[in-house]
Amino acid sequence: MRNIITSSAKQESNKMFLVVAVLFFLFHSLNVQAKNFTSNGLRYSTDGNNATIKGYTSIPEGGALTIPESVTDPDDNSVNYSVTSIGGSAFYGCSSLTSVTIPNSVTSIGRSAFESCSGLTSVTIGNSVISIGEEAFWNCSGLTSVTIGNSVTSIGSYAFHGCSGLTSVTFGNSVTSIGEWAFSMCSGLTTVTIPNSVTSIGSGAFDCNKLTKINVERNNTKYVFEEGALLNKDKTTIVCYPAGKTETTYTIPENVTSIGGGAFSDCSVLTSVCIPNSVKNIGEYAFYCCNGLTSVTIGNSVTSIGERAFHGCSGLTSVTIPNSVTSIGSAAFWNCSGLTSVSIPNSVTNIGDCAFWDCSGLTSVTIPESVKNIGPGTFCSCRNATLYCEIEESAKPEDWDASWNYSGGTVKWGCKVIRAETDNIEYGSVSLGGENHTIVGDNGSLWYLAETTKGKATLTAAPADGYHFVKWTSEGEDDITDIQVTLPVTASRTYTAVFESDAPTSVKSDEQSQINIFAYGKNIIVENADNEIIVSDMAGREVVREMPARRNVISVAASGIYVVKVGKTVKRVLVK
Repeated sequence: MRNIITSSAKQESNKMFLVVAVLFFLFHSLNVQAKNFTSNGLRYSTDGNNATIKGYTSIPEGGALTIPESVTDPDDNSVNYSVTSIGGSAFYGCSSLTSVTIPNSVTSIGRSAFESCSGLTSVTIGNSVISIGEEAFWNCSGLTSVTIGNSVTSIGSYAFHGCSGLTSVTFGNSVTSIGEWAFSMCSGLTTVTIPNSVTSIGSGAFDCNKLTKINVERNNTKYVFEEGALLNKDKTTIVCYPAGKTETTYTIPENVTSIGGGAFSDCSVLTSVCIPNSVKNIGEYAFYCCNGLTSVTIGNSVTSIGERAFHGCSGLTSVTIPNSVTSIGSAAFWNCSGLTSVSIPNSVTNIGDCAFWDCSGLTSVTIPESVKNIGPGTFCSCRNATLYCEIEESAKPEDWDASWNYSGGTVKWGCKVIRAETDNIEYGSVSLGGENHTIVGDNGSLWYLAETTKGKATLTAAPADGYHFVKWTSEGEDDITDIQVTLPVTASRTYTAVFESDAPTSVKSDEQSQINIFAYGKNIIVENADNEIIVSDMAGREVVREMPARRNVISVAASGIYVVKVGKTVKRVLVK
C-alpha cells in the first residue's frame, strides 16, 4: 500500500512539473512574439521574427527617412527582426518628414500610415509591398509623384485622397483593385493610365478636378475609355467622367444602364446632362458638387436615385423625377439651394434621410400617397416651402419620421391630384390643363387643395402617326371616348389614354403567327414566340424583356393591364 501511494505521488509531481514547464515555455514565447522597443527613433512591435513600425520618437535631420530592412533586438544583439510592415497611423501628421524609402522587406503599409504628412514630397515603395492601406497617404499635399511597384495588388480607399500636389501616378502591372475615392481631390492630376491588371475601381477613385483623360491599356478585360468617359468593358456602366473636361453638356450613351458612384463628382463645368431611358440606376455621389449643373433630364427607366447623388448641385433650378423612380436616397438633393419646386411622382415609396436638407430655395413640394417612408430631416432648412401631401394627416404612415419636416414648413394635407398618362409612349402622348389648381407637378400632374370645390382638369390625347385615340380609362370610372375632355375635380384620379394602330392588317393575328398570349394567375404566358418579348405597363414603362422560347412564363408584380409585344404582334393582357 505504501509503495502504491509513493508511486502515485511521484506521478502527480511529474504532471505538475510538466504543466509548469509548458506554462513557462508559453509565457516565454508570448514575450518573444510581442516585444516592443525603440531603435534609431522608430518604435517597433515584434511578432516572431518580424517587426512592425508602430510609430516614431524622432525623424532624421532634413526629414529624409530610410526604413531599415531589419532591426536588432536592443536586449540581445544576436537577434534580428525583419521589418515587414508599417503600422496604422505610424507617421500620422509628421510634418517634418520630407522623403521616405520603404525597403523590399516591407509587404504592407497600414491605414493612415503617412496621413497628413504635409512636408512629404517623395516616396519610394519597395518591390515587396502587396497592399497600400486605406488613407495611407491621405492629404500628403506635398507629394508630387508616386510609383506603385509591380508587387502591389491593392490600393485602399482614400489612400491618396487630397494629395493636391500629385501630378504623376505610375501603376505597377500587378494592381488589381483601386479602392473608392483612392485618388480623389488630387487636383494636380491631369491624366492617369489604368494597367491591364486592374479589375476593380471603386466609386470616385479618380474624382480629380483637373483630370481630362484616363488611358486604359489595350488588353484590360474590365474597362475601356470611350464616349468621353471611363466605362466598364460592356459599356453599360459609367465609372468616371473626367472632371477636368471643358465640355458644358453631356449626353450619356444609350447603352448605359447604370451611372456609377461618383461618376460625375465635382464636374463643375457641366451645365446640363441628359440621362437616357436605358439608365436604371443613379449611383451614390453620382453628381456630387456639380455646382454648375442647371439642368438634368432623367430618363423614364431610372428606379433609384442614390445617396447624395446631387448633393451640392447649387445651380440646379429644376429636376423632373420620372414615374419609374421608387426610391430617393439619403441626402440625394442636399444643399441644392437653386431648386424652387420638386414634384415627387406616385411611384416613389421611400425618401431617405435629409434628402432635401438645406434646399433653401424650395417654395413647393408635392408628396404623393405612395410614399410610405420619409427619413429624419428630409426637408430640414426648407423654411419657405409649402408641402402638398396627397394623404390625409390622420392617415400619415408610421414610417414618416417625426422630424421629416424639421424646419416647420407649411403642410397642406389631403390634396386632390389629377394625373394623365399614356398606355404606350410610342403610340401617343397626353397633356393636362386645368382651373383652380394649386400647383403643376413636374411629372405631368395637377394638384388641388382638399377644400377645392370648383377645380377642373382638361385631358388632351395626341396620337402618333399611324395610331388613333380609343378612350380614356380610370379605375372605378366609366371610359371616356372624347379625345379632349374637361372634368370636375372631386377626388384624386389617374386617367390613361388608350391608342390603337391605324393599320391593324399590318399586325399579325395570334392565329396567323401561331403566337398565343394570355394571362394565368399572376403570370403572362407567351407560346411560340418568334421574336424578343417586351412587356410594358399601361404607362408605357417596360416591365420585362425576354428572349423567346417555346413557352415563356412571365411573372408580374401587380394586377393590371399589360401590353405584350412580340415582333409585330401586340396584345393587351389583363392580369387580375
